[in-house]
Amino acid sequence: MNTLTTNLFCRIRSPRLQAASTILLLLLQRTPVLKFLVEAETGAALGVPQILRSAVVVAATLGAVDTVTGATTFVSNPSSPVNATVNEPFGLVFSITGSASSGGGAHSWTIYGPLPPGLSIPGAVAGSGDTFKLNTGTGSITGTPTQTGTWDVTFKAWEKSNQSGESWNVSKLGPLPVVRISVTGSGALVFTTQPISKSVAVGGTFNVGVTTSGTPAPTLQWLKNGTPIQGATSEIYSIGSVSLSDAGSYTVVATNTSGSITSDAAVLTVTAPAAITSQPSSQQVAVGGSASFSVTATGTPAPTYPGRKNGVSISGRTQSTLTIGPVTANDVGTYTVRVQNSTATVTSSAAELTLLVTSTAPAITTQPAAQQVAEGGSASFSVVATGDPAPTYQWKKNGQTISGATDATYTIAQVTAGDAGSYTVVVTNDAGSVTSNAAALTIQAATGPEIVHQPVSQSVAPGGGATFQVDSGSVAGLTYQWQKDGVDLPAATDPILNLSGVQESDAGAYTVIVSDGVSSTVSAAAVLTVGTTGSNRMSNISTRAYVGTGSNKLTPGFVVEGDMAKTVLIRAVGPTLGTFGVQGVLEDPMIRLFSSGQELVVNDDWGSGDQTDAIAAAAEMVGAFAIDPASKDAALLITLNPGVYTVQVAGVGGLTGVCLVEVYDASPK
Repeated sequence: MNTLTTNLFCRIRSPRLQAASTILLLLLQRTPVLKFLVEAETGAALGVPQILRSAVVVAATLGAVDTVTGATTFVSNPSSPVNATVNEPFGLVFSITGSASSGGGAHSWTIYGPLPPGLSIPGAVAGSGDTFKLNTGTGSITGTPTQTGTWDVTFKAWEKSNQSGESWNVSKLGPLPVVRISVTGSGALVFTTQPISKSVAVGGTFNVGVTTSGTPAPTLQWLKNGTPIQGATSEIYSIGSVSLSDAGSYTVVATNTSGSITSDAAVLTVTAPAAITSQPSSQQVAVGGSASFSVTATGTPAPTYPGRKNGVSISGRTQSTLTIGPVTANDVGTYTVRVQNSTATVTSSAAELTLLVTSTAPAITTQPAAQQVAEGGSASFSVVATGDPAPTYQWKKNGQTISGATDATYTIAQVTAGDAGSYTVVVTNDAGSVTSNAAALTIQAATGPEIVHQPVSQSVAPGGGATFQVDSGSVAGLTYQWQKDGVDLPAATDPILNLSGVQESDAGAYTVIVSDGVSSTVSAAAVLTVGTTGSNRMSNISTRAYVGTGSNKLTPGFVVEGDMAKTVLIRAVGPTLGTFGVQGVLEDPMIRLFSSGQELVVNDDWGSGDQTDAIAAAAEMVGAFAIDPASKDAALLITLNPGVYTVQVAGVGGLTGVCLVEVYDASPK
């Protein structure tokens, strides 16, 4: 027996300790923190038998593994919360374990009370306000409590004597530890020591225990996850060789004539080191294929699987199966996986990924298609082929190689008559070659854009204005060039040509060239006559055309000549045309009337305004067909001074369709 053990044995004075002394000495060799528990000069009057019983239970359940190696930890025995009984001896010891205790551990303490009446701290000096100062590394609270209640006692450990040096509570332990002491009446049934949760490896030993106080002495029954454990009726419950199925929550029910109480739960966490049961296998995969490496492993907690390639971690790959695809030459290498959990890390055997080299003769899966293209347009021939290695391409026209035509697609940006012929492509790789079907290119003679609405001849007085308009339907991307007597007019490149301040020199034949970039169409000539007249006249006009959006809105113009104002009826008929069998009508037209670039009036849904009756009467007077006031056709009746006017018709909300525009001289006869 070593010196420490001998000294301890000699200082156990109470006769009531003889039966347990041998057990305690063995425990002290494994749990040094209990040394002070016995060295406290408590004697029989201070309840050492009860302290010893609690120490035996706690030491047995903690075992040698309960010292926290490498971590600074505050330890009290019993641990908080602590139960005590009025008029019965009580004892508690406290210390620091772990790395901070190396080199002597704590050398002094500041303890903040108050203490339960009847208890004291041996060797401590009382300070102000229930504060105690203790100049030892390990201390105790002992005595016989005289009053029921609950008291919280706070501990602050110091590196050096006299409360100096570094405070481990602040720098190492975090918040100041608190032990709650609850004092109950004599004979009350309480747990003086609660069970402690533990983490045990498979095959290890699990001991969990409690101590109780109560009269008469209670019976005990241990439970796992709420179910009684047969035969487990002692203060200590042990499992000699722990298995995964032993994990769970353990409690104990204490019962005497006063009733039953249930202890805190002690959770047993069972760990098993990660272990590989199935290794990954090497694979040989063709380029573009898929490779998959799998490993099977066991362990508790469940392991993770960070993958590695050539010894370098693969970002984001942490599953038991590592899939790679489509495989490229860059994926070739050595693959391993590190199977790891909180108890172990093990690396799998290496699995090699190599490329499978094969050659497959090319095969055409999509043949080039024949095309018929207008002169000036573009033609494009394409082929889709397979093969390993990837094939090359050579296009031919009438059997002759086309220089530079070595892609899967051959395009002629602007065809001419000379491009007509038969086109094929030869697809080649190391395993062979194949020639596509012939695709004929036929060239169509160029035709210009269709002119839907031709410009209209006009007669204008000197100083007046004239408007010519051409309509090519809804075709986008057209260009325009107006001519007078076959000569281009500068800056006249819109579908509408407006002339103002007309003189006799402006008289002539006006045409417009409409082009789609490939071919052009010349409009019919519209003759402008310039002369004087003694009458005040305006000719009725009517045109039906497709109304689009943007520059494709319908925009007719008219002139009021002379020196007197005219009343004019303007109608944009869309929905009503449907009653005459016209298809694709503009469902909701809107009229805007302009003069000299200024908007004069707008109308939508003619029957909704205050001119409904007047418009209907004017239409009847000029002989126009009747339209329903409830329709969405547009119409307006307005008196205009002599001048040049433009009517713009568009669809509400971007609608398009066929519309009839009418302008009538509605002046009283």
